[in-house]
Amino acid sequence: MLTVTRDLILPTTITGSWPRPRWFDLSMWGRPLDTCMLDTRYREQFGDALSTVIADEERAGLDIVTHGDLHCDDDLAGRFVAPEQLIISSDCGFGRQGCNREIAFFKTVSIAQGTNIVRRELGLPTSPVPAADPLLQTDIVPHTRDRRG
Repeated sequence: MLTVTRDLILPTTITGSWPRPRWFDLSMWGRPLDTCMLDTRYREQFGDALSTVIADEERAGLDIVTHGDLHCDDDLAGRFVAPEQLIISSDCGFGRQGCNREIAFFKTVSIAQGTNIVRRELGLPTSPVPAADPLLQTDIVPHTRDRRG
């Protein structure tokens, strides 16, 4: 048991990657972290990003803060794993977290749309996403003569 959580029941934390700050624009390009830290620009950005991530997690009220996998490049999978070996999936089981069906549905639509963005970048065919088709949207009130807008 960690000292900081010794007397704490159900400590909170996160696992996995935290989004990088947009200004953290350097990549490791497959080099080990200790080699990257020899580059002063990378080391400065990494340290600043780490401080930002930890501050975010503390503001969010986590009991155990993490480094948010900042040492992982944003484009790591695309460079080291062939696209045909990747599967796009959610990182959560929507039902167990009490997520309502509408939120789960739109998160799933976003996964399909995001996958199509990557497919286009790789020159691959995209899949249809009916829920993203403006002609099929049901949450928009049509413009009529009775309604002015």
